[in-house]
Parts: sequence; C-alpha cells; structure tokens
Amino acid sequence: MQNFVKRRRIDGYVFVETGYVLGLAQDPERLRGPDVSYVRGERLRASATPTQSKYFRFAPDLAVEIASEARPKDMRQRIREYIEAGTRVVWTIDAENASAAIYGEGGSIRRLRVGDSIDGGSLLPGFSLPLIELFEM
Repeated sequence: MQNFVKRRRIDGYVFVETGYVLGLAQDPERLRGPDVSYVRGERLRASATPTQSKYFRFAPDLAVEIASEARPKDMRQRIREYIEAGTRVVWTIDAENASAAIYGEGGSIRRLRVGDSIDGGSLLPGFSLPLIELFEM
C-alpha cells in the first residue's frame, strides 16, 4: 500500500501499528492501533493533534486489522468503533481462514476469498491486491 501511495503520488500517509484515540461518545479516550492504517493528507494537516501526543486524536480513513490467535481481538467491536469514529473503510484479514472482509460506511460488508482481490475503492482508487499474494507470504 505504501508503494502504491508513493508511486501514484497520492496525498496520504500509510502507518503501521499507530495509535488513534477514537473520541467515541461512550468512550472518548478509546485507543486503537490497527495493524496498518491510511490517512488522507488533508485530514492529517487539518487535525488538531498536538505534537507532544504520541497518538492521533481522530480515526484513520482506512484501518486494517489482521486476526491471529497470538493476538485475540474482538473484531466486531473494533470494526464498529472504527466506523462509529469516522473510519471510512475497515479491512479485516484472516490468514488462518484465507479470507478477508471490507467494511464500509452504512454497514456494507464485502467478504473475500483467496481468488479475490482487496481494493482501495474510492479511498485509494486503482489499488488492488490479490489475496493469494497476502497468504503466500
């Protein structure tokens, strides 16, 4: 994803295991750290995140969560929180079951299998990654 953003000169940033304080109504200090995230440049520049904070105080535009037994997660809760906080798209990657899912605004869900490709939709137009490439790593 980082190579795609750089190659296409997209005004945005890819982060790995970066913390976001989501600012949820029921839990304003809820901290989440997706495995990979993407933030549009305009959002990053407009954020009022103080430089001394080690976490962003907004939700990423795209959050990628990788499921694993070593790091059990309540994926449904994480997805719900990201979307509620303003994340436009959440990708979940499940290597054990060789599957993925794309969660979007308005509750849309697209489930993917090995023969499919995960794409950037309107957030990262043109980005496409065949799942087989993810699971062969």
